[in-house]
Amino acid sequence: GTLAAWGAGRTGQSGFPHYGQSIAPAGTPASVAAGLYHAAAIKSDGTLSCWGAGRSGLSGDPHYGQAIAPTGTFIDVAAGFYFSTGVRTGGAATTWGSTGGGLSSPPAGPFTRIAAGAYHAGALRPDGTISAWGDNGFGQCETPSGTFTAISAGRSHSYAVRTAVCAADLDGSSEVDFADIGIILLDYGPCTRCGTDLDGSGDVDFSDIALALLDYGPC
Repeated sequence: GTLAAWGAGRTGQSGFPHYGQSIAPAGTPASVAAGLYHAAAIKSDGTLSCWGAGRSGLSGDPHYGQAIAPTGTFIDVAAGFYFSTGVRTGGAATTWGSTGGGLSSPPAGPFTRIAAGAYHAGALRPDGTISAWGDNGFGQCETPSGTFTAISAGRSHSYAVRTAVCAADLDGSSEVDFADIGIILLDYGPCTRCGTDLDGSGDVDFSDIALALLDYGPC
């Protein structure tokens, strides 16, 4: 579909910085990201379109090149305060605009998704792990262990959605096996809020063993 934009940057309200950041370009982008006073979108052919502060040429424009799109094709894009970052086709991460404080040197990919905070960025790898770079004043680049399915970044913090694990993997071995069945048998009988009560019935019984057997194997 076409892109819609609204708010500061097109309304002309007194005191609002007008750099064209809310004047949507034509076309049918596949995805879009909003920064402080600029935005970026991936077009249907994978190339980027950027607009707003960083290219408007207007007086007072915080011009760091954050809205000057790099060449090439991309699979994801994000926008921070005065920089933008994207995942190129092939998985490499790149940043442009104000890229001090380590932003100019993203770790080696490949990546599948990317997020931008005020002055830091984070990206999701194909194996579900996360890398982050840029400002680390609040630990925002000290990524948690584990695997994840989505990532997002705020001003000085980040969030990620952990990969769901099997409820029947009771010993945390990444495998549902006889050891987990044994743990269920230890709790067999009435059990309130037991992790082994897989079906939430209030009893640990054969139904819970059956659920574990359905997930038997690597998980």
